[in-house]
Amino acid sequence: MKTGCVALVLCLNISVDPPDVIKISPCARKECWIDLFQRLFRQDLLVASLFRNFLLAERIMRSANCSPISYPLLPPTHQHHMWDAWDMAAEICLSKLPQLIADPNAEFQPSPFFTEQLTAFEVWLDHGSEDKKPPEQLPIVLLSQSHRFRALVLLGRFLDMGPWAVDLALSVGIFPYVLKLLQTSAMELRQILVFIWTKILSLDKSCQVDLVKDGGHAYFIRFLDSLDAYPEQRAMAAFVLAVIVDGHRVRASAVFALGNLVDIGSPSLNGADDDSDDDEKVRAEINVVRSLLQISSDGSPLVRSEVAVALTRFAMGHNKHIKSVAAEYWKPQTNSLLKSLPSLANINSSNVYSPSSLIQGSSGLASHIGPVLRVGSDNSATARDGRISTSSPIATNSIMHGSPQSDDSSQHSDSGILLRENASNGGLNYSRSRPIDNGIYSQFIATMCNVAKDPYPRIASIGKRALSLIGVEQVSMRNSRLSNGGAHPGETSVPPSSNFGMARSSSWFDMNSADPLLSSSAAPSNMGLDILPQSLIYRWSCGHFSRPLLTGSDDNEEANARREERERIAMDCIAKCQRSSCKMTSQIASWDTRFELGTKASLLLPFSPIVVAADENEQIRVWNYDDALPVNTFENHKLSDRGLSKLLLINELDDSLLLVGSSDGNVRIWRNYTQKGGQKLVTAFSSVQGYRSAGRSIVFDWQQQSGYLYASGDMSSILVWDLDKEQLVNTIQSTADSGISALSASQVRCGQFAAGFLDASVRIFDVRTPDRLVYTARPHAPRSEKVVGIGFQPGFDPYKIVSASQAGDIQFLDVRRASEPYLTIEAHRGSLMALAVHRHAPVIASGSAKQMIKVFSLEGEQLTIIRYQPSFMGQRIGSVNCLSFHRYKSLLAAGAGDNALVSIYAEDNYQLPTLMQCVQRCFEVALGFIWRHTTVEESGMSTWEDVEVE
Repeated sequence: MKTGCVALVLCLNISVDPPDVIKISPCARKECWIDLFQRLFRQDLLVASLFRNFLLAERIMRSANCSPISYPLLPPTHQHHMWDAWDMAAEICLSKLPQLIADPNAEFQPSPFFTEQLTAFEVWLDHGSEDKKPPEQLPIVLLSQSHRFRALVLLGRFLDMGPWAVDLALSVGIFPYVLKLLQTSAMELRQILVFIWTKILSLDKSCQVDLVKDGGHAYFIRFLDSLDAYPEQRAMAAFVLAVIVDGHRVRASAVFALGNLVDIGSPSLNGADDDSDDDEKVRAEINVVRSLLQISSDGSPLVRSEVAVALTRFAMGHNKHIKSVAAEYWKPQTNSLLKSLPSLANINSSNVYSPSSLIQGSSGLASHIGPVLRVGSDNSATARDGRISTSSPIATNSIMHGSPQSDDSSQHSDSGILLRENASNGGLNYSRSRPIDNGIYSQFIATMCNVAKDPYPRIASIGKRALSLIGVEQVSMRNSRLSNGGAHPGETSVPPSSNFGMARSSSWFDMNSADPLLSSSAAPSNMGLDILPQSLIYRWSCGHFSRPLLTGSDDNEEANARREERERIAMDCIAKCQRSSCKMTSQIASWDTRFELGTKASLLLPFSPIVVAADENEQIRVWNYDDALPVNTFENHKLSDRGLSKLLLINELDDSLLLVGSSDGNVRIWRNYTQKGGQKLVTAFSSVQGYRSAGRSIVFDWQQQSGYLYASGDMSSILVWDLDKEQLVNTIQSTADSGISALSASQVRCGQFAAGFLDASVRIFDVRTPDRLVYTARPHAPRSEKVVGIGFQPGFDPYKIVSASQAGDIQFLDVRRASEPYLTIEAHRGSLMALAVHRHAPVIASGSAKQMIKVFSLEGEQLTIIRYQPSFMGQRIGSVNCLSFHRYKSLLAAGAGDNALVSIYAEDNYQLPTLMQCVQRCFEVALGFIWRHTTVEESGMSTWEDVEVE
């Protein structure tokens, strides 16, 4: 009977109006009753028992024409339909008594009350929503121990419906039940309990004190230690622990976030005695930072951003020693020595070094961190209150022995290094005496210099701030001129922090606009610890975990229908192009891109009349070749160090993403690139960070089936990136004496790709095999000019390779036969610049710097030769820089290097839009109804970014 009363009063909490309350809305009705319910049935056990007995008394006494009264008044409950369910359950139990009395050995059948209530709750979950009446079974689900697992699963499904469901569940009092369950050791309950607590704490962190008081945090620590938990579940447990320590007194919690392990040296967090820190704490901090440095070049901007934030705390706490190490390493013997230092702008371009390679000593670090830096000494002036000093520079002895002081007491060397003697660099000198680990400090400085040049703007901004804190800052070379008034070549300009709208849908990058620390200017003296960059992952996690995680998005059905339609279109187009003549004799469009340095790369979109082109300055322009109208123009980045390698399309059958590979190895992926001004950066990372390349010659290719991005260049390794995981998953040794000049991934076999080398050799690699290298050939011998283009599996033939060298010959290989080519085409007399191989049609095309394009069949027959524009004057087409085929049609895009034209060629029977269609499209454009191409990210790149932070 007590259970029935508990169930009844909990049901009243969500379905019955309290007296004297105007019915406004379900939410208003519930809120008016919550306070009274909590006071009577949750705050005191004796009062709760008394009022439960009142509900039972009202049920019984009303049948005897008696009217019990309570204060405060409760809504009438004696006719609530929950009593009907209770009466039926009681009658079923009583009906079994005669059988049990007659036969003591008869098997007892438990009451089906809770089973039926759980089934009713499950039915509601299948059809209910926020707009419908709340489920009356919600308060009952946890009252039966025998059905606990099923009840928790159903409760998790309910909480996953959104913040309103979490609020409703908390209002009926599930908190003490799920808190008590943390004391259980049942293995089957761990995952669902972690999920439920993630949902609760993402909305309400006020229960963190109760969790710590009852030792609930230990449950999640043990869960993190378990090896059988999935990464998503471990992330939830880590989030719960983060909520527990957020804003809570550190001494009251048993878990410290990783960032808090790194001491920032604030007097408010430490005693006045700076020398009281023990060596064990310092070693712990060093170990944490050593682990962070190992993942500083992770493929995910989210990871790199959080690492940069944590390393900035390390820079704050170890400010004095890091500055002294930096000053010692960069302290020259003579000014002439500084002239020999390489430019910072060339780090990760001509020579890319791993942080681990810099741990050896001062000579290595000083030779790799370039001249556009300024280094502050350890004699910085610090404000007495521990805040930033904004006083003017103080004329003290220069750290450069024997060098004259400038008027502002800042030492400008010939190399561009600025050595500061004061604390105006924005650093908080809270450092204490610590044992100096020169190795980890030098590695830290090298890593932060790389972070300061990260392809993602916010991360680069954090890196610059960390360098500022230790007195090492990137300085615009125009502010640090030579004595003769000239500037250094290859200077690096510091871009504004808001150059990019760092967003990919409603992602965590949207929060950079609210970040108070995105510039490298000195902070005001009253900011104190506020100059530290703020972590975004916690706020993003609160928004992410408060949204549905168990069900797919509402537009999945629409996306699947769109994908099926595109697959049908693709199959139809493939069948047509395989039967076509592929002569490419008709120029259907010509576009003056107005690139200053000519067109470097072009790309035809598969399901819309759109061509994307880019130049060496990484200007990207999008054009509709059916309507002859520009669609969008934007810059890949605003840094001064530029150079384009390749344009690639990701998710071609879905809403595609544009991958832009720079010649220095940086990769940036864009969405909404066909919307005017609507392009957004999805992700950015350095594909070759930590590897040396003899020049700016990084090449890429993308494999849709595996989700792999292959990157290499003039180096001995081929890097395999899994863009779904945003991780470097494989590093393959090329086993060649020369670098790689061309890559082509198989579109038939996952993990297989072909590489063309600078020594004119060709190799095939397979990441699935132990030896990786599966085929080697030198088809261009005796000539040794580099391979400028390679096509794996032309015309969808899984055993063929097409390779073109700069000498002008095109070689056809069959991997099933010997390494000798079975067909040779002498396409050009030198100066071959580009090769395009159609994925499905039996056709290839080559372009020359001598203003010529040739089209061949896979049998070696020359189908077309293009020299002139189809105009009245018949001008030459220009030197060919790039060629690309349409994925599914017989279309060829050619980009010129001298006149910046992009021309599109097709067969003679290509159907151009009619005059009426052109007029209609122009009219739509005028009205603003032009077709827009929206995007959906890859699963791995969208799981943590399609959430707005509240």
